Parts: sequence; C-alpha cells; structure tokens
Amino acid sequence: MEIEGSGNMVLVDPTSNDEILIFYVLGSSGFFKKYEYRVEAGAIKATNCLKANQIDQLKNTDFVCGVFTAVNPKEHSYGYIMIIGTNDGCLMAFNNTSSEASAGLMGNGKKQLIFENGQIGSIKLNSNWVIIATHLGYIQRYKFTNNIFPTGNYQNDKISSISLDGAITAMEFDPSSFNEGIVGTSQGFIYYVNLTENQSLKIVSRINPTIDSPLLCQFDLNNP
Repeated sequence: MEIEGSGNMVLVDPTSNDEILIFYVLGSSGFFKKYEYRVEAGAIKATNCLKANQIDQLKNTDFVCGVFTAVNPKEHSYGYIMIIGTNDGCLMAFNNTSSEASAGLMGNGKKQLIFENGQIGSIKLNSNWVIIATHLGYIQRYKFTNNIFPTGNYQNDKISSISLDGAITAMEFDPSSFNEGIVGTSQGFIYYVNLTENQSLKIVSRINPTIDSPLLCQFDLNNP
C-alpha cells in the first residue's frame, strides 16, 4: 500500500485488535489520515481526520509528533486522546471515539500555543505528566489532571522547564516518576536531566564526530 502525502509519524490506535489494525499518519501541510486495515479481508480504508472547514485552516500546519493516552480528563472520557505537536510550537488534541459527532480534532481544530519560537518535536506522557520538547532545546513538563494542555498558570500546572544546547532529538524518562531522564540533542550530546530541580548534566559528549544527533534514548528496565 502506498500512502499519499508526507508522513512524519505513524501512530497505532489503542483500540486495534486481531481483526482490525487502525493507525494514523501525521504529516506536513495538514496531512492527517486514519487507516483501517481489516486483516481477514486484506482491505484498507483511508479517512481524512480533518473536517471540511479545517483543511484550509491547517494547510500550513505540519503535524510533527503525537502520542495517545488512555488517561482521559473526565470531561473527555468518551475516547482516547491523541496529543499532537506542531511545527509552530502548538499542541492540539484529537479524540478517536467511534462517535462521528465527537471524533476529530478537539476544540474545532484550535491550536494551543506553547512555544512562540519552537517546533514541538517530541512528546512523552504518563498518567500524571506530559513532557514536551522543541527544536530550540526547551523541555517542559506539566501536570496532566483535568487539563489536556497547560493553562498558563505555572503554580497550578506545576510546570517545570529546562533548556539544553540544541534541538531535542531523543528523550526518555523514568516511567514511574517522569522526573529524571536521559536526553539527546542535535549537538551530539547526551544529558541527564532532573525536571523537579530544573537541572541538567552533560554525561556524554559527541558520540561520533560524523553522526551528531542521537535518535533514541531508552532505559533498560531489566538492568537498573
């Protein structure tokens, strides 16, 4: 199968099962499609995730990254939520419910500006925290309670921020606390970061003089 458009990321829907594989392709220039592959029939169906009025509205938006959460704020408990990062420093939310009236980009496609001068290139989350990172080296963590996005109230949202030397190309955090983590940058460095204390420590200098950007940081949970 050939997928049209420029895809930046593929996300598998948490509701996929042995009979049907559901996945989303997020891409440049407002490309955002849902694909349903029925295994037994070998048939695939593609659906544009943008409503008619959103296609022109988001034609200059690049969907850079996204992640699903199974932990939904009470007012949005009808489906899983996908949090999406864009090229102009915004977050968006998508609801994957089977209800046609409720499915789609939440807030009618409204974008929540987080970083005025930064592409959001990576998102991590658990049941308590959301961590976002930009191509300018900023990492921000906020509390995931009844708000999908931070409200701008740093005290209530318990926002932590840290800045490193280049674009964040890879990051991984302790899954239990989401406080301590390992982060790679476009300058070829790897940092230990502590978001509660807003501190960073460079632990590895350029990994390879010809390959500057680490693309994956991962904990080995079997070797603590």
